[in-house]
Amino acid sequence: MKRSLPLAQFWLRPVWSSRRPIFGSPNLGSVFRRQFSAQHPSGFSFFSARHTPLATRHFRPRRADAFTIIELLVVVAIIAILAALTLSTLGYVNKKGAESRARSQVAALSAAIEAFKLDTGSYPSTAASLYTNLCPTNAGAKVYFEPTPGIRGTNGSTDQFIDPWGTAYNYSNAVTYFDLWSTAGGSANTNDWIRN
Repeated sequence: MKRSLPLAQFWLRPVWSSRRPIFGSPNLGSVFRRQFSAQHPSGFSFFSARHTPLATRHFRPRRADAFTIIELLVVVAIIAILAALTLSTLGYVNKKGAESRARSQVAALSAAIEAFKLDTGSYPSTAASLYTNLCPTNAGAKVYFEPTPGIRGTNGSTDQFIDPWGTAYNYSNAVTYFDLWSTAGGSANTNDWIRN
């Protein structure tokens, strides 16, 4: 009588190879493979993995990370908005800086004109003579105003005072008083002009 194996030894015997028959049956290994696949339809089957050739397995390539067109458009829009805000802020800062320098120059020129009147008894007659009266080049002549860098300009052969926008300061002598002003870069709004 042929002796059968205990149940524990039966389960410990390798069942994935059909070349090693169990209980003397050459087809028992394939039977267990079919039963295991039926009981674990969604699980990993080492039978199929062992007996499936490598060339027939399908490997899905990993998708490379990349930006979509929508994401690129959003980034470009954000950059454009930030650039516009920066340029507008920079223009505002430059404008305020030019206005501040113009006020300081008008105040300094007005003080020099008043000092000139105290010494000569009258204000400079015209805008063309304003620079030569306040900044004479004759030896021994009194200088009422020391030109700062960027304030001196020329109109042909005539020296004149230039505001921060590159425009000549306007001057008018009314005998008992004078007017000195800058058009703040040629603004049509007289409220933007900087006056003494």
